[in-house]
Amino acid sequence: MNKKIGTIIIIGLFGFLSINCSKNTHHSPRHNEKNTRGETRRKLSKKESLENKVIHLDRETENQVGIETVVVRPGLVKSTLQAMGKVLAPNNRKALIGFACSARIENLHAAVGNWVEKGQPLVTLVCEEVGNAQSDFVKALTDCELAKLDFDREERLFKKDIGAKKEFLETKAKYDIARANLNAAEKKLYVLGLSQEQIEKILKTKNVNPHVTLKAPISGRVVNNNAVLGAVVDSATEIMTIIDLTDLWIDAEIFEKDLSKVKLNQEVSISVPAYPGETFSGKIHYIGDIVNPETRTITVRTKVENRNFKLKPGMFADIKISLNRKESAVIVPKQAVLDDGEIKILFVRDTTEPDHYICRVVEVGVEYNGDIEILSGLAPGEQVVIEGNYQLKSRLHEDTLKGAHLH
Repeated sequence: MNKKIGTIIIIGLFGFLSINCSKNTHHSPRHNEKNTRGETRRKLSKKESLENKVIHLDRETENQVGIETVVVRPGLVKSTLQAMGKVLAPNNRKALIGFACSARIENLHAAVGNWVEKGQPLVTLVCEEVGNAQSDFVKALTDCELAKLDFDREERLFKKDIGAKKEFLETKAKYDIARANLNAAEKKLYVLGLSQEQIEKILKTKNVNPHVTLKAPISGRVVNNNAVLGAVVDSATEIMTIIDLTDLWIDAEIFEKDLSKVKLNQEVSISVPAYPGETFSGKIHYIGDIVNPETRTITVRTKVENRNFKLKPGMFADIKISLNRKESAVIVPKQAVLDDGEIKILFVRDTTEPDHYICRVVEVGVEYNGDIEILSGLAPGEQVVIEGNYQLKSRLHEDTLKGAHLH
């Protein structure tokens, strides 16, 4: 009997708790709405209690506090979109120096760190295949010259009706074949790295030289050099790397939702950890066409001049893309604005009574170059406190508490 009564009591308690929980769940949205309205009322009440409150300081206290003011002025502000990127060398300003076949390094003309101009010698190689190719070219040249002589003679005879047509056609065919062989031999020399000037020299002298000098295809700095005197290289060897660092790319990722804000040629401010406090300028050069399905981001590329060579490929960089621009926004130094809970305040010197300071509740906009935009609560020409404002804030709250106790 006692067990049955205990069971009934427990069931009743669970039922009571379940009803209370369901009631609380049913009323939670209304409860949240009430909380939101309450927070809004408290914020408005606080704003009303602080707005235009006057703080009086005598001359001695003012000097001790160290009050400093500046005149509010219209100025330039820009809203920005921030992202993190990486410094890259443009592909069209990078060159890998190699050779098409096996060769031995005989001489070096450039070292790591050297700036080289386009066409400047980098390394001289000795290559058996180059010597053989030059020999084939000279042979093809000699064969072509001989075939031309035979063809010219048969052509003259044929035109005078002295020579047979068959001999004329045979010599013409041999001459065409010789010219084709010469052309193929010449192209092989180009493939092996010989210049037009070197080939013309062979045409005149018919001398064979197994040496070939590799020259810089672009102007830039030698950033990598694997060349060692006497070492053997082949088609897979990267002998040197040259990069033109005068212009660099910075690739950053922006979120899909921000894509509409970004346009080509927008101004970009760049900063890197290596040079704190220093900024570099660039412009949007390329906007990606593909969204990364995992991060939902798009690549934005900035082109930046690097005339002083401070930026290095591989560096991480923070970029700020300039969006909206206001030429005559109301701006004050950032340190003039103080946080006071959910609102922002600053202090203005009373022009009619210079020892009086008025509290203003303000709405702020974007920050730019150490200044902050004031959307409401301040007008150009007023004097705003930038030093000593924390002491004024403490004094303000002291006076507010005293007023509350009196009531």
